[in-house]
Amino acid sequence: GVSSSLSVAVSAFTVGFASASISYDWDTDPEKRQAVPGFYGFVPAAAMKRALLFASMLVISTGILIIRCMSIVLLGLIGRRWAFGFIGADLGLYLIVKVLRGDFWYWAPTGGFEEIFVSALSRILTKTVTDFTSLVFLRHPQELGGLGWLLSLAFTMVYLPVAIEIYEWKNGMESIADNLAWKVVWFVIPTVLVSFAVFFCIIEKKFLGTFFSLQTGKKFAQDLFKKGVGDAAKAAILKKTRHYWVGIEDDIKLWVRENWGKWEKERPEWLTEAKKAEIPIEWIPTCKGRNRETVRRASLRRGSVLKTMAGKLNKVTPELSISITDPGYESSSSDD
Repeated sequence: GVSSSLSVAVSAFTVGFASASISYDWDTDPEKRQAVPGFYGFVPAAAMKRALLFASMLVISTGILIIRCMSIVLLGLIGRRWAFGFIGADLGLYLIVKVLRGDFWYWAPTGGFEEIFVSALSRILTKTVTDFTSLVFLRHPQELGGLGWLLSLAFTMVYLPVAIEIYEWKNGMESIADNLAWKVVWFVIPTVLVSFAVFFCIIEKKFLGTFFSLQTGKKFAQDLFKKGVGDAAKAAILKKTRHYWVGIEDDIKLWVRENWGKWEKERPEWLTEAKKAEIPIEWIPTCKGRNRETVRRASLRRGSVLKTMAGKLNKVTPELSISITDPGYESSSSDD
């Protein structure tokens, strides 16, 4: 009925508005623009252009969500296996392409078997979120990549006519769902395509390449290290998976050896405890420095264990006013 159609439209619009808002906020964030100026900044400065760009992102996100859901609903009406088969084939093809391009590993440095699981899960989640929300920042090389993001949305629009043909072939007669799906094809898809045209006409032209880029996450991270201005920019590589280090590990090692002494004296803000911990001990140039860093890391691990124990103790006996991490605990215990 009209009420159910209106409810679906409002829900799709709400998701589209949230997606457009997130994409807009991420791209206009001053810190992100400063950190990665070659990726963030496609939103123009002029107020009118910004309004039109936001409207185009809103229509694209809303339309893509409707198209995607319509395809799955049609296949689901035939049978669950068709719907799950469609989703599985789409995700499977995406993962195969990622593996063949050497872009399977996600940037998070979890290590070991866990890194395989995290990478697979992250790739699947990113693809799924993109398919239903069209978040623009997921075109990042460490996520779907520029061309990958664009093709995902293009395939979504192609899938619906294919799903309709399969539905008509299996069902053998017209239905309300069939007629509604064709209306989406003839009205929603053209509207989305026009919105894409408006979007690409309005964005800052120097960022057009980021929507067609074939750059992988590994290549992006390595380029940021090689071409980054200042140690803070180069240090981003330390928080990436070591799979991203392959090919430039000697360069990273040399950079650490040449600058470790300076960092120890100046203690720059970007050199956090977490980033220090990612630097292999053997890369530190002096024996004294390696010993000092080994002791520091051991101390941090002990502190972490004590905090964990304190948390558990306080949960078990909340009436106790003393904690094993309390500075006065040791002295008061020794007095006894």
